[in-house]
Amino acid sequence: MNKTLKNILECSLGSILVLFFGPLLSPISNPWYQIYTEPLYWVFGILGCSILTSIIIYFIDINPRKFYYCLNIVPISIFLTFSMIDLIISLIFISLIENILLKIILLILLILLYLFLIYLFMHRGICIYKKGKIRIFKFKIKTYFANKIDDINFEYQNKKCLISITIGDNKEEFKISSFSAKSIENRMKQIVNTNH
Repeated sequence: MNKTLKNILECSLGSILVLFFGPLLSPISNPWYQIYTEPLYWVFGILGCSILTSIIIYFIDINPRKFYYCLNIVPISIFLTFSMIDLIISLIFISLIENILLKIILLILLILLYLFLIYLFMHRGICIYKKGKIRIFKFKIKTYFANKIDDINFEYQNKKCLISITIGDNKEEFKISSFSAKSIENRMKQIVNTNH
């Protein structure tokens, strides 16, 4: 079976399961089964699942890429822990709202905010596309039309490490902890002079 079709079927099946069994896990109406009679539940649910499926298919099949993170492990771990706790608490408060439309809108806004915060704090590194493009993510995004990274240099300075990435005549730098740098050094050095 075609890989793209297989991924579409898996995402669609997963979406259907979430739509049918989601209210059982976290009742959003009283009685819980009444949500199935709400047209807005199905409209927003199917719309959300379609958007998520499209995003997954785009990133996996249409425009694949490999991402190499340059992150400080300890602060990111703390951020993930507290952000998950905040997300769960927010979801509990949203579930207490009686208005279904308001509940769905707040849920969408909460997810968008959470995804933005994940991007803001975690999306740091190099992304290599199969179609001859390299992007550097440091909140701002720089795009280079190249098939390879010419050099990656790790310069350790006590507890910090300066990672220098050379793409043609351009140089990009990341400064992270030595502990974090050692955990990614081998993987990142493997991409030097590799054609994509």
